[in-house]
Amino acid sequence: MTQQRLSFLGHPLDVGYTVADLSNLLTTKGASKLVTFVHANAWAFAKKQPEYLDQLNKMDLVIPASLDIAAAAQKLHNVTCTDICFENHSLAAPFFQAAVANTVSLMLIGGQPVIDERTHDKLTTFYPGLNIITTANGYGDIAPKIALILEKKPDCVLVDYPTGK
Repeated sequence: MTQQRLSFLGHPLDVGYTVADLSNLLTTKGASKLVTFVHANAWAFAKKQPEYLDQLNKMDLVIPASLDIAAAAQKLHNVTCTDICFENHSLAAPFFQAAVANTVSLMLIGGQPVIDERTHDKLTTFYPGLNIITTANGYGDIAPKIALILEKKPDCVLVDYPTGK
């Protein structure tokens, strides 16, 4: 598959990736990448928050997370495009399995207070050997979270901040 970045309806969109491609990329130590997943609400959100589009353009990969976006990109740009989301039926399970196999250290950021800790517990129960070195909820000032990333130096940071309604 040819991997490339498109300008899809004014937003960056990376196509040609498979679940295996992303899982391998994200669990390779030293291959730091900023990856996000976009849903159809991204265009409405960008109208309300213009800086959102600037942030998308800074990402290494912007992956279509819904079938409607993938199908439209495939049709409009004549490319291979698969919808990939960070859920167990898509990328999450292969990613966590590869993280265990490659002894990748993780940090989780996002969710409501205490949810990050519950997520940590659930993931380490379901994926024995998963090395989650710390978590932080998605609320409050981001500066302490950045400081924690720099202090702990995880191989991979998973961040989940909702785009809102």
